Amino acid sequence: MARQQLVEVDNELFLWSEESEAEDDRDEAAALQRKMFNIQYLSRYRWKTSSKSDVKASRLDSNERISAKEVLEALRRIPNKHWKNNGRANVRPDGVEYIDSITLGLVSSASTLGRPLPSKATHSYKNLTRMLLRFFKQCIEEPNTFRYGCHGIVCTSIQLNRNYAAREHVDGNNVGPSWIIGLGDWTAGGQLFVEDPEGRERHVLTCDIPGRYREGDTCYGTSLDVHNRWARFDGRRMHFVRPFFGGDRFSLVFFATTRHAGVPAAAKSFLSVLGFPLPEKQAHAELVSCCRCSPFLSELKVDSVGRVIDISPQICDLSLTSIPWVSKKEVAVPTKTWKQVIREQKRRRTRMQENETAMIQRLKKRVRGKQRIDFV
Repeated sequence: MARQQLVEVDNELFLWSEESEAEDDRDEAAALQRKMFNIQYLSRYRWKTSSKSDVKASRLDSNERISAKEVLEALRRIPNKHWKNNGRANVRPDGVEYIDSITLGLVSSASTLGRPLPSKATHSYKNLTRMLLRFFKQCIEEPNTFRYGCHGIVCTSIQLNRNYAAREHVDGNNVGPSWIIGLGDWTAGGQLFVEDPEGRERHVLTCDIPGRYREGDTCYGTSLDVHNRWARFDGRRMHFVRPFFGGDRFSLVFFATTRHAGVPAAAKSFLSVLGFPLPEKQAHAELVSCCRCSPFLSELKVDSVGRVIDISPQICDLSLTSIPWVSKKEVAVPTKTWKQVIREQKRRRTRMQENETAMIQRLKKRVRGKQRIDFV
């Protein structure tokens, strides 16, 4: 039987054995290849112009507070084609091929070859990213009072979701607490269910979660009303969104990924300029082992590829970040019905069509006038 031991590779723990040494060999050529890809990826989007639907830079020049109404309007201006996402299979409802989802900040996807790099959407919506981070920081009062482990609040990525209810899943690559708020005019449902050993709500899983649950298993948890409210939860615990009705629903999730330590310096500088409070280098290593101020030992599980997942019942006794929490204070959002939003969209389309028609008529007049001059 091959000898097994825990090893750390790129700040991630893997279960290593002598039999898998040849497969996991990372030589200098592979390191050079990763470095060249990072340079090419970052230079490709460095000069990318912002989307026409991005927030105007002039709005961010002042120190005025960012309102929830402004955030909601900015999200509604994003075109449908930018929302369309055929990834994130672990959260897509059954039978759904695409979901409306955008990731700002660090992402590990097919476009980045699984490496943690700023997403394409981050370059297209730089000002929106700045606005959301300012909104996040101003709403979480006194950030130093909310801590995970021995460190302050951090954020490497922002997940934007529109009009879909995520199924049961676990964010195994998250570290520390996740912060969420729901905006929109939906009228019923839409609560976030989070697994909680002390919760009073019983839930029977409708799908398998590799390494954690099987379909039909029972767990207990707590439903959090995130409609115009901030909530904090541990993404490494099973969670999902309950069905909702009566209008549109946007959710903003601010979280940190465990792979932040492998981000190139140029990418870190870019994210820091946008306002991301990035973790320190040693944050992940301290959290993966066991926080010094926690009375609990770390509980580890090994997934299908041998990666070690920390599912400790509590990260730190100072923060209690694994306990779901929801704010009692609602953010101020002017009430607007779904019908009013549709009317505004129709008016906007009508104005655009009228402007296009007027422009075509002006061009026709110019062409006709030019033809008359040439004929004379």
